[in-house]
Amino acid sequence: MQAINSQRATLLLALLVLLAPLLDAGELYRYKDEQGNWVYSDRPPPGRKDVVIQEMDVKRPRPTIRMTERRRAGEVDLVAINTFEVPIEVILQITEADNLNHNLGDIIRHVVAATADEVVTTVTSAQRGGWSFAYQAHFVIGDPQARHRPPVPYRAPFAAASEFLISQAYPGKLSHFDAANRYAVDIEMPVGTPIYAARGGTVIDQATHFFANGTDLEKDGPRANLVRIVHDDGSIAVYAHLNWDSIRIRIGDKVDEGQYIADSGNTGFSTGPHLHFDVQLNHDMALVSVPFRFRDERGGAKVPRAGQLLKNLR
Repeated sequence: MQAINSQRATLLLALLVLLAPLLDAGELYRYKDEQGNWVYSDRPPPGRKDVVIQEMDVKRPRPTIRMTERRRAGEVDLVAINTFEVPIEVILQITEADNLNHNLGDIIRHVVAATADEVVTTVTSAQRGGWSFAYQAHFVIGDPQARHRPPVPYRAPFAAASEFLISQAYPGKLSHFDAANRYAVDIEMPVGTPIYAARGGTVIDQATHFFANGTDLEKDGPRANLVRIVHDDGSIAVYAHLNWDSIRIRIGDKVDEGQYIADSGNTGFSTGPHLHFDVQLNHDMALVSVPFRFRDERGGAKVPRAGQLLKNLR
């Protein structure tokens, strides 16, 4: 079998779709407000020149998945490298095929195990002669075979002997209109309120060093501090808008129900201090929100509703 045309392959193999590592860090802007109080932000204030800029102390790379190739004589393995503590589903599409064993437009789906490197497909020439190819790859975290089966209703994600108002639940009237957030709940609470795990699992992702909030979804949405925890049935809980540098657990940690994990905040796309809580599954290459119930004060199940006072008496 003849080797790949090297000049063309070099150009085409550079068309890998990679997820760049997300560094949970950056620059910290510090200045005094009109009352003389120190203000800390991840964005510079407009029109101010007395701003102190300093690097954040901790840089925590978040998990990623990337594609790479492993070459052998006449063959190339397309390999997905998954650093998440949860399976990842990859969909790969051949976008150019010249004398290839794959056809133009072929789609390959593959589930990569947690923290694993796996071959998604192997490309070879269809017959003697030069050959080349290009492809695009997309991925979603979560096992597509996972099903949401909590053994008991979820614990309210705050301290015992506490109660807070659910400001938004399904159906959302202010936001939560997309599939990823459809059944999410927003719970009003002051900045700095301790947050406890609603269900045990493994920490798979976190963002810790954002400061500000805003109402520009495109700009402010990615700036929410959060924790993602995968449960033993493969569902994934999201705790979002957490306070700066308050997360007490690390990626890979096993957490128990009721464990203190972070403090509530007002970061990212937010109009006021609250906790966003959501349970998601990978459904057809997209993270979708699923319905869930909280445990009520009598140990039964309570469907979260907007305007409801959520109590945790245990």
